[in-house]
Amino acid sequence: MFVEKYIKEPFKYAMSDWKKIFVGGVFGLMYMLPSQVFDAMLRANNHVQNMESSASFDYSILLGLLGVFALIIFLSIIFGSLQYGYYMKLAKNTVESYDTQLPEWEGWYDLFKKGIMFYIGSLLLALIVFLPFIIIASIIGYGIYLIGIPLLLIIYFFAVLGAYLLIALLYMFYFYLASVNFANVGFKGFFEFKKVIELMSLKYLVLVILMGIFVMTMTFIASLPGMVMKFIGVMAHNTPILIISAIITSILMSFAGFFASVVLYRSISTYYKEKMQEKGYL
Repeated sequence: MFVEKYIKEPFKYAMSDWKKIFVGGVFGLMYMLPSQVFDAMLRANNHVQNMESSASFDYSILLGLLGVFALIIFLSIIFGSLQYGYYMKLAKNTVESYDTQLPEWEGWYDLFKKGIMFYIGSLLLALIVFLPFIIIASIIGYGIYLIGIPLLLIIYFFAVLGAYLLIALLYMFYFYLASVNFANVGFKGFFEFKKVIELMSLKYLVLVILMGIFVMTMTFIASLPGMVMKFIGVMAHNTPILIISAIITSILMSFAGFFASVVLYRSISTYYKEKMQEKGYL
């Protein structure tokens, strides 16, 4: 029952219309390709070392790099917002009607607006969770540094690292369920801590872990051909190979990433709908 409902069905759902998956993959490609090619060009030309070894600093290079970086950020916001707006649309459709077909790519303004709100909510949630930890850890760490005992500082470093990983793990468990809650109740859905935590269970934790393994596996497989080519290009100092590897990585990662995200949000949304019914919220 678990595998059928939360694993097999989301896969069937994601494969219900490959044209819609293709559109989402293209949107991902629109911002991933410039980023990957930009990275490949930096590696090929080794700008950083050239700047450090040059007697006169060429500010035009810096301005050019900043311009390309700004373009990548802009494209990421535009097309990433459309993607996340779509994820939230399918999450809402799953909870409300449990459609067996992927939603249409329509209502572009609503998709974009929902995606922007998703980004803002995610950022605020991350600040609420991580900023106090960072501030407190930094203050304590500075105090230990002033004491001047290296061994104590090393122990503290690993303690902070362990605490951070634990908080990041708990944040991940909360985040996906809160995202689906956001898709259904609006912006406040990110911050309904009591409600979201009540919806969690051992089954949910297992589900997130399995989905995490699935997403990481797909990402690794999709990135493997590009990684091999990039390694060859770096070893051979061959710019065309580096650029080709960037293109291949961008194409495979864009489509695999979108498909995996659709499966993930369908699975989490199915669980959310079930628990909401159990708790009497629906």
